[in-house]
Amino acid sequence: MSVSSVKRTVFAAFALLLAAIAVPSLALASTLSQGGSLSIRSSSGNSHATYRAVCIADKNALPIDSALDWESLSGRSFGSLGTLPHYDSTAPDAPEQGRSLVEAVSKLVSNDDDGSAAAEIVTLLASAEQVPGVEVAVDHGSVAVENGWWLLVSSGRRPLFAWVDGEPVQLGDKMDTPTLDKEVRDNVTGTWGDSGTFGSGQQLTYRLTLTVPESLEEFSTYWVEIHDQWDSRLSLVAHSVHVKLMSGGEQKEDITDAAKISSTDTSFTVRIDDLLAISSAPGDTVVVTYTMEPNASEAPGAEGLVNDAWAKFPHFDGDGETPHDRTRVYAFQVSIKKVTPTGTPLAGAVFALRDADGAWLAQDGTFGAASMRAAFTTDQQGLTSKIPLLAPGSYTLVELKAPHGYALPDDPTFPFSISAEHSFEQVNLTVNASGETRVDTVNATEGAFSLCVVNQPVTPPSGGIPQTWDALSNWEKLGVVLMVAGALAIVLAALMRRNRAQQEQQDKQGDQ
Repeated sequence: MSVSSVKRTVFAAFALLLAAIAVPSLALASTLSQGGSLSIRSSSGNSHATYRAVCIADKNALPIDSALDWESLSGRSFGSLGTLPHYDSTAPDAPEQGRSLVEAVSKLVSNDDDGSAAAEIVTLLASAEQVPGVEVAVDHGSVAVENGWWLLVSSGRRPLFAWVDGEPVQLGDKMDTPTLDKEVRDNVTGTWGDSGTFGSGQQLTYRLTLTVPESLEEFSTYWVEIHDQWDSRLSLVAHSVHVKLMSGGEQKEDITDAAKISSTDTSFTVRIDDLLAISSAPGDTVVVTYTMEPNASEAPGAEGLVNDAWAKFPHFDGDGETPHDRTRVYAFQVSIKKVTPTGTPLAGAVFALRDADGAWLAQDGTFGAASMRAAFTTDQQGLTSKIPLLAPGSYTLVELKAPHGYALPDDPTFPFSISAEHSFEQVNLTVNASGETRVDTVNATEGAFSLCVVNQPVTPPSGGIPQTWDALSNWEKLGVVLMVAGALAIVLAALMRRNRAQQEQQDKQGDQ
């Protein structure tokens, strides 16, 4: 689910929650013990919103069970934000457990960038009884409250939390905050996410989605700047940055010309001077798409190639900045090793690669006609020259030429496949091969693997000694040379003796 859809769901839940609770707003200032105060301000300074504040933990940081169903939070997991500690209000050490839970929840909501954890906590507000609370109007002064931890909710806005300890506490209205979501399209599955895969000849498509804040109409003007930066092994495709205003998944307007786009070798900025001037409305999204070409000569490994994006916007405490959102893409390097049946490396073997559709791999990493086919020859270590990066998929290795003294197999094609389970955090690489080849090594950390192909020597029809000159060691080759030279010397000496004998016989006949 996208950030914007989560946000809309959260807002709807808030509205239903407030209607269900139906708690009267009580002016408690005159009856509270000594405490502090709460106030909220917006970036526009002109908000008409009102929050309802409920004290959910007392001045000693102990949970108020009648205000919030704290035990339902006990042991609950919030994904990457962590798991909350155990709490049992009837246990002998309930105060210690309660304080630990309150502290953990306080830390959790402070790191809750998209508001989803805070929204879940709001749903646990007690509804079986009348819970006292106070109203705090945004941009309209402060309200006296007792010391403790306060939860503030307002229909259609993100909840706020505040710890009051004898001093005035001023909060910022988080509905002034847009959200930014960054995604990359996987070249194999075509799906969008925070990770993807590619091959050397493939381009990458990225998408940035900025959700327009709900408080937009409280401003006379509202600017945003979307920032994106990337790994130096990626290159932005010229004129590929496009900006659209969307509503409910449908395009309202192409605003590329209205945006100010500037770029460097490793970053770009998209600035819109006023969202109101382009007919934006609360809940709309600004979607930026662009294309990149990987120019990496080696597999990026488990580190992948990372893009980082964030947005800046007007804020009640100076320019605000959304949390950074990142994507990571992976590709894989294959090498081919050619050996004899005993494992001796063989130079001079020539290979090519085809994809699942039968297209041939070219030197630039694309797949196409046989006329553009790249050939990869093994060196003295039996290894091919560098092959372009491959994306997950099914491929066929084809041996075009065997080393001297060795024969091509009856079927010189060797199928293999690459699969990768990936996320932004990690990648798991699996390689399978069939036929007369085997997977030699797989290194997910380096994003590389090797395949090994064995060649059989050519054997004469008579079953004599195999012609394996290229496989002989230098000493063995020297021995062969000396043997041949010795044999030639013997033959030459015999011929010379026969010639001398014939000459002597002719001389005797002449004397007679």
